[in-house]
Amino acid sequence: MASSTTIPSTMKAMVSKPNGGYQLANDVPQPTLQPDAMLIRVHAVSLNPYDAKIVEFGMSDPGAYVGGCDSAGVPCRLDGMYGRPATPEHRRFAARLFVLAERWLREGRVRNHPLEIREGGLESVDAGLADLRAGMIRGKKIVVPLEVGA
Repeated sequence: MASSTTIPSTMKAMVSKPNGGYQLANDVPQPTLQPDAMLIRVHAVSLNPYDAKIVEFGMSDPGAYVGGCDSAGVPCRLDGMYGRPATPEHRRFAARLFVLAERWLREGRVRNHPLEIREGGLESVDAGLADLRAGMIRGKKIVVPLEVGA
């Protein structure tokens, strides 16, 4: 199921800065899509402890690491193993899993992390990463709204 969406040659991304943290870059080349991957138009991205450690421990050259292991968006290109439609069995499994997760939430066996919204744009992301490293964030979901354009 390859999409007919035109894919630009560059993308916006949060990339590692020379002195730590992340910065917004507007002209990062699109990655080469591997057979076991999909390309999505990102609407929301999450920086996790993993992203912080990559930069903190210098595991990537500055500007080389694109942060955001978790993201949400709309699929643009689904090739390889993702290019096949879901089977009825897949849909039934997903429906059962959703019902099970809802029941566990109701019963208190699992819970959502409390949500904290931080204003301030990209600078707040760096501050949030510093708070994470300092151990000030535990068991919370931090959201920083970013207005980056189309």
